[in-house]
Amino acid sequence: MVDYVSPIYKGNMNVFYGGPNLGQKQMINTTALNFLNSPASNNVVVYVTYSKKEANKMSELIASKNIKNKFVIFSLSENPSDSEYYYLPRIAINFINQLIAQNCSSQSKEKLSILLCWDDINTYILKEKNIFEISKSHASHNIFADVFEMTGNFEKYDLSAILSSEKSKLNREFENEGEKVLENILSFSDKIVKFECNLAMTKSKNS
Repeated sequence: MVDYVSPIYKGNMNVFYGGPNLGQKQMINTTALNFLNSPASNNVVVYVTYSKKEANKMSELIASKNIKNKFVIFSLSENPSDSEYYYLPRIAINFINQLIAQNCSSQSKEKLSILLCWDDINTYILKEKNIFEISKSHASHNIFADVFEMTGNFEKYDLSAILSSEKSKLNREFENEGEKVLENILSFSDKIVKFECNLAMTKSKNS
């Protein structure tokens, strides 16, 4: 497991990557809980999910535990449009920027630690493709590059991120070019945690 409480991993952007139903979401949930249960009192988990089931499960789990740290979840409305899928993570990123700005302008000496959890980047990629095909335009920003640039371990705060992706899910929509689409995204990550046969294998992008 990647321990975001440890200084070694603070500020990293990691991608959990593998086939379907190999435990990526479960590992994200476990990692988020461990981060929230840290002795530090200024930890915040920002959780982005397109799954109502996952949103409810995490909300109930957090409510059932005596957790003092802050947990904020961003999920979809009952009948979401493609644009809601597209903007949801951007709204979460804007919220994170507000947290950072507030902390940097405050007199508090306690460092702010933020963990962004995004449990399904594949769906985002597909919705983005649909939106810009219809509008015949192109996305002005690569959101994955934006997240990578935001992450880091700074004087008054640190921001880490976990993004989850299912292998080969994109191939149908991208005419078997899905792996190339993912390779571009994976190139921004500090570490790729590969899930194979329910076992997570951590690989640095430099290894």
